[in-house]
Amino acid sequence: MLARHVIGGAIPGRPWTECGYALGLMSGAVGEIGRAIGHSGGGPFSVNAVYHFPDRPDPVTVSCFTSGQDEGVAEFEAVRIAGEV
Repeated sequence: MLARHVIGGAIPGRPWTECGYALGLMSGAVGEIGRAIGHSGGGPFSVNAVYHFPDRPDPVTVSCFTSGQDEGVAEFEAVRIAGEV
């Protein structure tokens, strides 16, 4: 599930500096935080981001939920939280 197919570099408006997919999981790097493995999603009135950050000194899994339709908002918040722990 972690062997990813790289699809490109940074995604505008989102924290990804490189990205790809691995059996349905988004997998790549988010700057200095390192690797992120998980998925973002959205419905008609909300978005979420659930990611594991294995390169942190103490690996952490973070989930964030917000209103709206911009997945980047939830992803940036997950990266911020991961950087604080």
